[in-house]
Amino acid sequence: MVVTSAEEDKIEVQVEGEETPIVLRPDQVAKHTKLRHAMTLYSTQGRSLVGTIAVHDWNNPYFSPISLYVALSRAKESDKIWMAPKRKWRRL
Repeated sequence: MVVTSAEEDKIEVQVEGEETPIVLRPDQVAKHTKLRHAMTLYSTQGRSLVGTIAVHDWNNPYFSPISLYVALSRAKESDKIWMAPKRKWRRL
């Protein structure tokens, strides 16, 4: 399963092999899920990671081509890399 959108009042989840996403309330997700382990990009240097690797904020102005190389080269299998949707960055 992959979260395809998250808003204040609903979370859409796409199940592999299914065409229609599942829409859940945030309280449903909180009740039935556990937080997964996350690592910073720099803590992964020198490691090979097993499983799906999700790269977030890759369009951030501070995310360099070197950072992208480090992120992509950690995976043992290229089909296990997931690039999270772009976010719109704005100055505060």
